[in-house]
Amino acid sequence: MLLVGTGLIFTVGPLYLLFTAYTVLFYLKKRSEHGETKTLPKFTLLLGILLLITLFNTFLYVGLNGIIPQEGLSVTILNTRKYFIEITFAIALYLYLRVKPLSYTIDIIFLGIVSNIIMGIVELAMDPTHRLSMLFPEPSSAGYYYLFVFFIILHHYTGNKKFYISRFFLVLGLAIGSKAQYALLIFVGLLKYSTIRGMVAFLLIISALFFGFKDKILSNSAVIYNKYVLETYLEGGLKEFKEENRIWGTYVTRVSGIEGAVRCLYEYPFGIGTAYNIWFSQNMPETGIDNPETNKVIEEYTATARSNLLDLFLRTGIFGILIYFYIGTWFYKIRKQRYYLYQSFLIFTLSSLFLELNPMFAYLAILVVILEKEKAQIKKEQKDAKN
Repeated sequence: MLLVGTGLIFTVGPLYLLFTAYTVLFYLKKRSEHGETKTLPKFTLLLGILLLITLFNTFLYVGLNGIIPQEGLSVTILNTRKYFIEITFAIALYLYLRVKPLSYTIDIIFLGIVSNIIMGIVELAMDPTHRLSMLFPEPSSAGYYYLFVFFIILHHYTGNKKFYISRFFLVLGLAIGSKAQYALLIFVGLLKYSTIRGMVAFLLIISALFFGFKDKILSNSAVIYNKYVLETYLEGGLKEFKEENRIWGTYVTRVSGIEGAVRCLYEYPFGIGTAYNIWFSQNMPETGIDNPETNKVIEEYTATARSNLLDLFLRTGIFGILIYFYIGTWFYKIRKQRYYLYQSFLIFTLSSLFLELNPMFAYLAILVVILEKEKAQIKKEQKDAKN
């Protein structure tokens, strides 16, 4: 759990398997000791269904697709193995945390926050102008985690030293500088001040700040370049993403990956498993895109959707979309009693739509565990109120 919270899980993949094996054996042992005959928890079953759909779709697409180059097939097999590990690890993490008290999960999240603060301070001391990655592989990944814990921090760490340390993390995290993080922070603000009066006040403050610094904002080189990229894409599509138009790097791979995912999902509404890399290399050249970054991705069969959520939908299609929105209804139903959980799920969903590196299913498992603990607490409170 601490590894998930610090980002170190990216570099210690084998621990996924060890932790999963230990937890499953531990869970089965506890069931046997207590003579339990109940079925597995609903969330576990849903993740298992997503895994089976993905495996079936992968075999079906590869089997019906004719001759596939070895390099494409190798990457697809690697993606399948990675996906299997991610799902089974999330199941194990969920089963492990659900037998622990809520305070255990919250305390572990706090330890992850502290670890990231220490690394962030070290990064600032080494280079104050550098975007922070903390203990994650890159700034956007750190921004993903920052948004994931944002509302949990505001709700649970309300007193003593944890309050000040967690708020320091929220301030320090602004130095991560992820574009998606900043955009979603505005949405965070709208969620936090979600009354009509609060939203109007928030929008007025944002508008005042924008117009007050309008010239500086619009003259910023990054803003100018982003505006240019957007205009170029809207006018000519992916084929205009070429070096002579001064568009390269992550803009090309991110936009082409997302557009390709939407095209693929439209063509295969029931999903294609982990074979998106094959579909991309076989179909995206038709768009006319000709860029060194994308050409390399096409040749090496390494394309991704650049989005955890789109990746899930590509693998499982309509069934995965329905399952994900079904899980979302759990958080919607509890919004009146524990609004922070509803906010957390929404911001997690949006982050997963724009970012891809973090372990999405592990984060979702943590949210579901907190949800179940909070629901049990609500029932207890209602029972005590009646007595």
